[in-house]
Amino acid sequence: MRRFVGASLVSLLLSVILLVPAAGAWSPFSGVDCSKAPNSAVCADKGQNTNPLLPSPGDKGLLMKIVDIIALVAGAAAVIIIIVSGLRFITAGGNAEDIAGARRGIIYAAVGIVVIALARALIFVVLSKL
Repeated sequence: MRRFVGASLVSLLLSVILLVPAAGAWSPFSGVDCSKAPNSAVCADKGQNTNPLLPSPGDKGLLMKIVDIIALVAGAAAVIIIIVSGLRFITAGGNAEDIAGARRGIIYAAVGIVVIALARALIFVVLSKL
């Protein structure tokens, strides 16, 4: 069961990371022909960034706010796992299995923090290039 939950979380994280560039690459003005109705609302906004997912110059954008919230929650969970694993390590009492489990928890949480930071940086770079 623990493996299933871990695999599900990894799948969810990877799907979010892979779908973010696809959502950011979409343009609401693709295929718009302004020669027939140049005064329409769509043609008036064609040169502006009106997509709420993409960051405008003075704002972070909805997508980056969502990424920040997910990174904050995942980072807090990783820190809690490090603290709990540290307590398990201290209270292992020389039991090799408990020590190995606590050590694995600390390593996995540290790797998780690195993955969170890299994923957030990658999303920021992709969004800043659009």
